Amino acid sequence: MNTAQSNMTKQEQLKSTSEDYSQMLFSTIVDCSVITMDLQGNILSWNAGAQLLSGYSAGEVIGSHISSLYAHKEQDTGEAMQDLESARTKGRFEHISWRLRKDGTKFLANVVTSTLTDPAGTICAFGELSRDLTVQHLKEQSLREQLEIINLSHETIMILGLDGVIQFWNRGAEEMYGFSEAEAIGKKGHEILRTEFPRPLGDIQSMLLKDGRWDGELVHHSRSGEAVTVLSRWVVRNDASGNPSSFLEIDRGINERINAEQKRLQDKADRELRVKERITELAASEKLLLSKTLEIAKSDEEREIKIQERIVELAISEELLSGKMLEIAKSDEQRELRVQERIVELAASEQLLLSKVLEIEKSDEQRELRVQERIVELAASEELLRSKVMELERSNEELQQFAYVCSHDLQEPLRVISNYTQLLSKRYSGQLDAKADLFISFAVDASKRMQILINDLLAYSRLQTREKKIGPVDCNTVLKMALANLEILLTETGAQVNYGSLPVVVGDQSQLLQLFQNLIGNALKFRSKEPIIIDISVEREGDEWLWTIRDNGIGFDIQFQERIFLIFQRLHTKEEYSGSGIGLAVCKKIVLRHGGRIWAESEPGKGASFNFTLPAQSKEHQNG
Repeated sequence: MNTAQSNMTKQEQLKSTSEDYSQMLFSTIVDCSVITMDLQGNILSWNAGAQLLSGYSAGEVIGSHISSLYAHKEQDTGEAMQDLESARTKGRFEHISWRLRKDGTKFLANVVTSTLTDPAGTICAFGELSRDLTVQHLKEQSLREQLEIINLSHETIMILGLDGVIQFWNRGAEEMYGFSEAEAIGKKGHEILRTEFPRPLGDIQSMLLKDGRWDGELVHHSRSGEAVTVLSRWVVRNDASGNPSSFLEIDRGINERINAEQKRLQDKADRELRVKERITELAASEKLLLSKTLEIAKSDEEREIKIQERIVELAISEELLSGKMLEIAKSDEQRELRVQERIVELAASEQLLLSKVLEIEKSDEQRELRVQERIVELAASEELLRSKVMELERSNEELQQFAYVCSHDLQEPLRVISNYTQLLSKRYSGQLDAKADLFISFAVDASKRMQILINDLLAYSRLQTREKKIGPVDCNTVLKMALANLEILLTETGAQVNYGSLPVVVGDQSQLLQLFQNLIGNALKFRSKEPIIIDISVEREGDEWLWTIRDNGIGFDIQFQERIFLIFQRLHTKEEYSGSGIGLAVCKKIVLRHGGRIWAESEPGKGASFNFTLPAQSKEHQNG
């Protein structure tokens, strides 16, 4: 044997020994699967890691095709041969694939398939290295679901480092403060929000690190500069070693509650002022009544003086008459007798006159007593009226507050129910039986309808508490705004809205916009099969404008014209026509608040006509 042949033999022995060592090394690896396949995909070798990962022993799989380890869906699509072809083309192909264990369960694997070549560079086999990613996949999926639930919350949730830098910023924070996630991440939270603290920040952080949490009231500022008062909770988050690494801040806005309390206090002050003004008016009325009583007493006193003066005159006349009678008596004794008779008559007349004076005095005394009794009755009536007014105002306020609290405080639990039912529908639709999917759809639909109902009830209750901004309103502008808001529905239905030049009225522009939008939307909802035509007309009647909004829809029986304006009253089921039954009740309240009237005229199948009046613009508004 020559030297070249000897060197070749040694190289072959070294190569054989290296291959044996490689085979021994691969067979001892247990944390990942290492297998080889021929060019057709049949398994040639199978290490301990492959057996541990799949549950198959080498004797059970060597000689079988690699596709038998793929999940059923991937087997049907021929994915195994596509992966081998990608490895043949690229030399190395890495991908994520679902595989089957011996017990039939699936696991997610990170698979790297490489080509194996002979000394001449020709591809002779495939090698595959795979790792189990199932646990990591489940953790990532759980984390994504948790983040999705956090983003569904309308509360502000953010995670800040110990240096105050924002690490997480949910959608609730975007909605409340106006900063996007990209704008907030990496910024110091209390600098970007210009936070106003109730005490020094250092003291709050010391309490936070000591107790693990802190609760208090803060004032943040939104992107637009608006001050947002919140109830804030800070909670310390620890790392794996138990040391503080960051803290979680959860904010709940209370601006609306503060505004409602301020409005309640202002209403109470206004009510007390009106009561004081009414008391002042009553005092003035009582003073005027006393003045009239004094005038009557003065008039009675003057009349009494006149009577006394008349008595004196009669006495003087009597004395004069007596003198004359003495003269007559001297001349004629018979005349004296007649004079004496006349004196007796005069005495009787004087007695009668005194009796009349006493009757007048008694009548005046009785009249004065009746006046005083009337004063007492008026005072009692005024007191009772004032009590009833205060009781009515208090009852009205409590009723409005009850409607507002009911609709407002139901928002949060309903939002949670809606979010979780939508999440159930999204995640498990098609995975349960048909009845479960139907029940979930019922819950989702019911929560959406309840949300619409609560929002409509909240808008209806706010009509009474909201301050009216009365002034000249150009109805051309308001109607164009209403049609713009309904543009999508108008386009979908192909509706035609006809109207001419509209007047300027006196009212609240936002409420009149809602009035036109509700009535036009009502005509679009209750349409017939014919092309929709809506005619809007107006004419002047004295100090009012008479409006008519007429459609060619399905109409209704005229006996229900009062019922359709009542809250929650519907003529159709929710399956026929959606809605909460509040729209026309809102229209009626708006018209009444403007001092107008509203009514409807209709026949089934012949459309409906809604009529209402609004005050015209006065000269004061025209000049002002």
